[in-house]
Amino acid sequence: MNPGEGLDERESVLDILSAPLQGVALVEASAGTGKTYTITGLLLRLVGEGRVEIDQLLVVTYTVAATAELRDRIRQALLDAVAAFETGETSDLLLQGMLERYQDQREAVLLRYAAAVANFDAVAIYTIHGFCQRALVDYAFEGGLPFALDMLLDDGDLLDEIVRDFWRQRLYDAPSTLVDLARSRRQTPATLARWVRAYVEKPFIDVLAPAQVDLEGSERAFFDAYRRTRSSWLQSAAEVTELLLENDGFNGRKYRRDWLKSWLAQLADYLSVEHARVAGCDKLDRFGQQSLAAGMKQGKAPPEHVFFELCEELSAARAQLSERLEQRWQVLLSDLLNYCNRQLEERKGTRQQQSFSDLLLRLSVALGGPDGDHLAGALRGRYQAALIDEFQDTDPIQYHIFQRIYQRSGLPVYLVGDPKQAIYSFRGADVFTYLDGRSDAEHRFTLTHNWRSTPPMIAAVNALFSAHGNPFCFERIPFTPASAAPRQHEPLRLDGCSDPAPFKFWLLDGRDDAREHSKADAIGLAAQATASEIARLLNHGQQGRVTLAGRGIAGGDIAVLVRSHGQALRIRAALAGRGIASVEQAQESVFDSVEAADLERVMAALVEPGSERLVRAALVTPLFGLDAAAL
Repeated sequence: MNPGEGLDERESVLDILSAPLQGVALVEASAGTGKTYTITGLLLRLVGEGRVEIDQLLVVTYTVAATAELRDRIRQALLDAVAAFETGETSDLLLQGMLERYQDQREAVLLRYAAAVANFDAVAIYTIHGFCQRALVDYAFEGGLPFALDMLLDDGDLLDEIVRDFWRQRLYDAPSTLVDLARSRRQTPATLARWVRAYVEKPFIDVLAPAQVDLEGSERAFFDAYRRTRSSWLQSAAEVTELLLENDGFNGRKYRRDWLKSWLAQLADYLSVEHARVAGCDKLDRFGQQSLAAGMKQGKAPPEHVFFELCEELSAARAQLSERLEQRWQVLLSDLLNYCNRQLEERKGTRQQQSFSDLLLRLSVALGGPDGDHLAGALRGRYQAALIDEFQDTDPIQYHIFQRIYQRSGLPVYLVGDPKQAIYSFRGADVFTYLDGRSDAEHRFTLTHNWRSTPPMIAAVNALFSAHGNPFCFERIPFTPASAAPRQHEPLRLDGCSDPAPFKFWLLDGRDDAREHSKADAIGLAAQATASEIARLLNHGQQGRVTLAGRGIAGGDIAVLVRSHGQALRIRAALAGRGIASVEQAQESVFDSVEAADLERVMAALVEPGSERLVRAALVTPLFGLDAAAL
């Protein structure tokens, strides 16, 4: 498949110079294909052709860091445009095309660019939350925004407070079996707060909670079955154990003697307490009479005892209660979500606070309210063109805002994003909202030139994803092959030759005993193999055998991507064991690190130097480098 193939009839490869500057257009672009360059190029056309003044433009992206980068890139692009139209010369391909196109209007275009540079501080480059806040402040009456609200930068503490209140109200007096279920799943107010944070303040989510169920009957049956089974065990444990361990009729693939010993120990622990527990002894069903009969060799009779019949009854009663407890737990989670949504709104209102989520909700509600048409018209008059970056991160609320303002307005609106990233709900994205936006767009384009990777790497990725007819599970998100941009690449060279296979898969060697690796072992082996390969590359780089852009490869040229913080620690430890320093980039707080804990001990000792306990705790930290003898 060649670059550009796989596009439907409404799609085409974007040409900035000929792209339409009216209506809503979607630009789908993979990483490295020049999304930011495209945004700056479209802005240059809008300003250069006099479609809008610089202060009538709206540029929206996701993070504060991205807005700063966009601001710098746009300012530099305008300065480059001024220089190009002053001198008539430029090395930039887009500006060359614009010089040719506007040759007869060169002076007028230059004046527009110079005015844009002079008035650059007026350009509206916002995060989505920043735009909503600006809109609500500028049009406070239309938006119904209360005055004198404090901005709550992080409502995590408030949410934690609400979840703790819910926990006290609903779990303290809950049935003991439900409390046991929460305990077995290691549920706490903190874990529930982490769970609910992903769904709270998202009115577009439909919560389908199961019907409330009565536990009393199932609990009574379970407690009775447990009492009788425990009584039988206490009376006949030795006899039952002998019947099982001395029976040679078991099928070894279902019941082995060492397995039975482990299961019996688990059973004895489970039945050792008077209080019946739903969780525990996951092999209880293996002691039921039917399971024992199914686990025998052909023609062999299973052991028989009233205890095995009681285990059968207990296992069935526990399964029924477990099913009802799961339903009750789902009801509890649904109630938690509804409670948090209500309480967040009430408590923030009482405290005269608002969060970033409130900004989105309030603007969306205002645009859909009785004064919504007037507000949308006012925003269209203020922002007569919009460039929306990272559109794959949108959700129904965000999309409703821009749809309400610009749909069918005829004003130029470009939505730029990578649909493949929307699949994974990164930063709260909703893939179905993205697909709605894709269908609603009046024009659809794609970017196919990859400016970041080498041609062999691009070819390898194309081959991998083109091999599957529907690689992203959604037929409306096809794979569009990329092509290498027309630029000089400096490939990695091994002993003077470029790597013939830049995209490699490693497979772990099998174990000597032919058994599969455990997950933990596999992660450890992968970390060690990765560290060894990095050590090899760096050593050969120092020898001049592995080069990049004409110099030996260095540590800063290498990155390792992992799925979790724990895997990152394994990689760091493996690299440290080979004397290789590394830097980790992660979202974890520095205050959660070992170094922060050590520093806290030192600071505590400085505050109370007369406390021998605190001083000793500080001295044993690695910060002082003292060994046992010195201490």
